[in-house]
Parts: sequence; C-alpha cells; structure tokens
Amino acid sequence: MKFRKVKDLFDIVKGRKLKKVETPHQATARYIQIEDLRDDSNLKFCEVDENTVLVNKEDIIIAWDGANAGTIGFGLNGAIGSTLAVLKLKDNVGKEKIDSHYVARFLKSKERHLRDNCTGATIPHISRNVLENINIPLPSIDTQKKINSILNRVEKVIKLRKEQISALSSLKQSIFLDMFGDPLLNSKKYPKAKLGDLCKVVRGGSPRPIKDFLGGTIPWIKISDGTKEDSIYITETKEKIIEEGIKKSRLVPKGSLIFANCGVSLGFARIITFDGCIHDGWLAFQDISDKLNDIFLLNLLNFFTKHFRSTAPDGTQPNLNTTILKNFEVILPSIGLQNEYAEFITSLEGKNRKLVESLKELENLKDALSNKAFNGELFND
Repeated sequence: MKFRKVKDLFDIVKGRKLKKVETPHQATARYIQIEDLRDDSNLKFCEVDENTVLVNKEDIIIAWDGANAGTIGFGLNGAIGSTLAVLKLKDNVGKEKIDSHYVARFLKSKERHLRDNCTGATIPHISRNVLENINIPLPSIDTQKKINSILNRVEKVIKLRKEQISALSSLKQSIFLDMFGDPLLNSKKYPKAKLGDLCKVVRGGSPRPIKDFLGGTIPWIKISDGTKEDSIYITETKEKIIEEGIKKSRLVPKGSLIFANCGVSLGFARIITFDGCIHDGWLAFQDISDKLNDIFLLNLLNFFTKHFRSTAPDGTQPNLNTTILKNFEVILPSIGLQNEYAEFITSLEGKNRKLVESLKELENLKDALSNKAFNGELFND
C-alpha cells in the first residue's frame, strides 16, 4: 500500500473570526463551531464576506485551538471560525485518487496523537508540522470508498443506538411528570416534608493530594464514573484508593444514593452497587425513610437540579450543601405509587443496559474495522 503525507495532499487554511447572526439571510452561511464536528444538529449562522473561509462536504475540518484541538469533522457546508482549520484537497491531486472522507476517518484515528503533540503553554494549538507529516495509507480509490461506506453504515447504527438511549431517558422524565406532576409546583397536592426529616444527608470528603492515596482497593467514586452512560447505577470506578484514604473521605455502603452537588457537575443522582468512597463533590442520602423509594427520590433530585441552577445568583456556581437540602421540602406521594414508578424505571433500566451493551459492541466493531482497514487487512489491494 502507498503512503502520502498530509502536506502532499492538502492545503491547510485557518478560519477567520466570524460575526454570529440570529436570522439567516442572503449574505450568511452556516457557522460551524467545534461542537458541530461531533454533533451537527444545532444550526447557527454568521455573516459572510470576501475573507470568510468557506468549507464544503468534501473538506476535512480540524479543531485547531483549545481543549478540543485535534478533533476532526467532515461532511459539513458553511464557514469556519478562528479556532478551526480546513484541509482542502490540492488542485494537482484530484478527486479521482483521493476520497477525502476516507482520509478524514483515518485522521480521526490520529486525534489523540494530534492532541498529545499540541503546542502552547496556556491554550493548546495544533502543531502544523505534526499534522502535515502524518502518513496516510492510500489503497486504490475504490477501496477507499468501500472502507468509507462500511464505516459510515456502522456509524449510522451507532447513532441510532444513541438516539434510542436518549429516547429512553426522555421517557423516564415523561413518566415521572405523568405520575407525579411537577414536584416543585405540586399540582397534585401531595403532602410534603423536609428531606432532613426523611433521610440523613452527608457530604463526601477528599484526601489531598489525591495522587498520594491512589492505587489501593477501595473504589474512589468520581463524577466521571457516573456520566459514562445513561444509567441510574454506578457499577464500577476507574480508580481506587488505599485504606488510609478512607479516614479523609467518606465510605458509603452498597446501595447508597449519591448526588453531584456543585458546579458544572451538579445535576444527577446515582445509586452505587458497591461499597466506596465519595469526594466532596458528592452528597449521600442515608437511612432513607420507608416513606421514600430510593429510585423515586433519585429522579426527584434531578428535578431539584433545574430549580437550584435557575435560582443560583448570576456569575456563581450552584452549590447544594447539606443544610440547603436538609431544609428543602419534597412531595410525598403514597409509597405504593412510588414503588409502581420504581418498578417501571427498573424495567426501562434493563432495556437501557442492553442498548448500552449493544452500543459498546458497535463502537468496538468500528474500532476493529478501522484498524484493519487502515492496516490494509480489510481488502486485498
């Protein structure tokens, strides 16, 4: 198989600063931003002039600056801002030899390499030299198109799985509202009680510096452990701490309900399926009254999140300390109704788990196919 460097095939052009507009008109184009390289469903628009860098569906777009530097996108029409760049096929190369979408998929496999070799002490920037000297495996144009077609089909199924998982999440919210109404408005006139009278609310603790306490056998529950997939449970942790870390943290037992309580992470509750330690970004709810079903309480807390975010002073990070939550009043539907809701959610959780497992299998399949394709093992060429 032949190899060609990026600089031999593409011209790299940085984007320009753009002026966003709310209403599109004749002198506007789609405003492509970094988030659009992953999800192109949110349309924005900008003004266009003779200096605007325009891209089409055959071009490869790369995030040039910032935390997402190295992210690759393609298949988009519009204008790119100053944090993006475009790889345009050189005039002397010709589309009859290069499928740009095939190249884009190969460059996506190099995103980590590009990030690891960024320049800039404060704000990361793509190293033009590193990008230009990436070697691209080039089978025949027919093989390039076949590889792109196969990976495209797998990606469509992956997208469908993600949409199904998202739909299940929305269904959970809809069922809650149908059964209990808005818990803050309490339109169904349920009795209410303070959370502190229904359970014990405690905050986690963080041994510092945490690196000195890692490497043990005690699960160390981080926010990222609860955001890996859309589930009400946390079943494992990426990191573990040593026994000494327990003294400076809070060990909570299997089955505990925990809640992310501050900053950008505020907003979700999870039930842990093991004994583990929580840091000070979590609250735990213990000794929950038999008037409350823990799965009902978990979803109730998610509605609180919207309220506390909307009522936090401008310019501040919302922070739900134990005092605030102990004094916060919650609705108390009958325990029978709560249990009925929990049974339905548990059923949906099983469906969600199967979809998540299927998604992982599809993503692994895509990675395996990509590796074989770019190593020349998928087709004899």
